[in-house]
Amino acid sequence: IQTLALRLFGNAQADATRRDFTVNGLFFDPIAEKLCDWVGGEADLKARVIRTIGRPEERFAEDHLRLLRAVRFAARFALQVDAATEAAVVRHAGELRGVSRERVGHEVRRMLHHASRGESVRLIESLGLAPATLLEATRILRRDAVLQDWFGQGEGESYIDYFCDVKEAEFRAYHAEVSDWERRKYLTLF
Repeated sequence: IQTLALRLFGNAQADATRRDFTVNGLFFDPIAEKLCDWVGGEADLKARVIRTIGRPEERFAEDHLRLLRAVRFAARFALQVDAATEAAVVRHAGELRGVSRERVGHEVRRMLHHASRGESVRLIESLGLAPATLLEATRILRRDAVLQDWFGQGEGESYIDYFCDVKEAEFRAYHAEVSDWERRKYLTLF
């Protein structure tokens, strides 16, 4: 009798080949106590590389949010983005606009709440993903005097510059203050 998981997902090898990146396709067999690698993830992990499983164009076409996941994994785990993967991210950057704002926002928040947020922001900018992820926040900052005062930034700078060097305590203070500012701004609408 097949288990529900086996009927839904097939075997572990089939599951691995459906994943986004090779380092995400590694499995550990707790009974045999061995690493199962059908997609080259172990070699990529040792080489400190993030690479899609299969052709990057096809993998990103399946879900454009994977463009941001590549950034998050690369920044968080100090990995280099494989050249073919990087080229595909750049080519498909505009397609990220078709992903729901909620999904994009969740992924960006995961990046900004981690100590590697500066590297995440640099990668977002260098790979051409900023217009679909960070541009609106930059526009809000430039229009809003409260946030301008909090950041103490001059003309032409953005919150992106700030996040590249921000310390954890400062980020938490900013997040608490902006949350309070958002609540007050929302309440004034009614």
